[in-house]
Amino acid sequence: MHRIDGPGATVDNRFTEGDPVGGIQATVVTDDFLNDVQEELMSVLTAAGVAPVKGTQNQVLQAVSKLAQNQTAQAFTTAGTGTALTLTPSPAISAYAANQRFSVKFHVDSGANPTLNASAKGVKSLKQYSATGAKVAAVFFADQVGDVVYDGTDWVLLDQLPTTTNNLVGIAGSAKNLRVSTTGTSAVVTVSADELVVESTGNAYATLRSVAVAPSFATAGVDGLDVGAANSQTVSTWYAVWVIWNGTTKAGLLSLSGTAPTLPAGYTHAARVAWVKTDSTANKYPISYIQYGKYAQYKVATGSNLPALPLIASGIQGAINTPTYVPVSVSALVPPTACKICIVATTGTGTGTLLVAPNNSFGASNSATNPPPLVVGQSGTGTTNTGFISMALESGSVYVAQQTSTNFTQVFGWEDGL
Repeated sequence: MHRIDGPGATVDNRFTEGDPVGGIQATVVTDDFLNDVQEELMSVLTAAGVAPVKGTQNQVLQAVSKLAQNQTAQAFTTAGTGTALTLTPSPAISAYAANQRFSVKFHVDSGANPTLNASAKGVKSLKQYSATGAKVAAVFFADQVGDVVYDGTDWVLLDQLPTTTNNLVGIAGSAKNLRVSTTGTSAVVTVSADELVVESTGNAYATLRSVAVAPSFATAGVDGLDVGAANSQTVSTWYAVWVIWNGTTKAGLLSLSGTAPTLPAGYTHAARVAWVKTDSTANKYPISYIQYGKYAQYKVATGSNLPALPLIASGIQGAINTPTYVPVSVSALVPPTACKICIVATTGTGTGTLLVAPNNSFGASNSATNPPPLVVGQSGTGTTNTGFISMALESGSVYVAQQTSTNFTQVFGWEDGL
């Protein structure tokens, strides 16, 4: 609609009643102006679906109310992808400005770190507020309706989903039916659990269900190494196995850190579930093993990188009668968070006796009051005697005394202090 421009209009296109004495002409209201006014009013009624009725004076008010109720020019459905949304409001916005607000219906589930581009004015992050008031990546699902407001930096989703899976009480790594395994013939670590608790850096917890991930040293980032390129792991090194979550997707991660892995973009929650050790070959595959819950066990398998259990000590060590116990480090054989160790002690085919203890305060093999927790004896040649013990690790070493050259001790497994 244009301003008054007929005879008698003021210089700023306003009405005037004129002044005959002063020679000022009154404004002439033209048919063009009246038609413009009518068309503007009719467009409001039409947009609201209000049929004009002669003699009714509140039709424009009704139309404006209906347009407000229907969120005309405010409610739109997104397009694009879950990580790169677009919005096409009508009329289009001319530029971003703080406090712009739209009611949106999401057409897809959110991906990691979603963005929103309104009226093609530029990509902006789509955030929501966490329980601590921090802006984090928005999480939404297809057909969800919510309000988004531009705060001058990001689009912020106000009507976010309730965080029913998050709470402030939990133990990261707590799991139901946790299973972890490697084959010794590939770079893959297989992890599954019926339920698993993961934790954010803000100490919010979430319980994941039906966990099934398979991180690989042959991958970098999500479902692979947290730092460095694919296959950049080092030989004979312990790597922590993590399950990570971005609010939607569960994935695995392999890291040198057992406390603070480098999370991929968009992933906010994590829990360490295991450790694996790479072998000393050019493949640098994780050594064959299986884990149920907190208990892990080396898995000897023909054709794998573990043809026999890892050796702790062999041959003559200390003395069994004095006794003299020899401390042997097991840090290379069990992970840094192992709280118990399982040991197999074998006499070999010769004569001899061997002792295994968690420290050197135990007595000799024939002590009647303070014998070591594991004594394996051999009275003749040609046969092998084997003993087994599971004991808490009091230090980074176990203590052995072995009488003959055929005696040896090996690691069978460990319990992780998850």
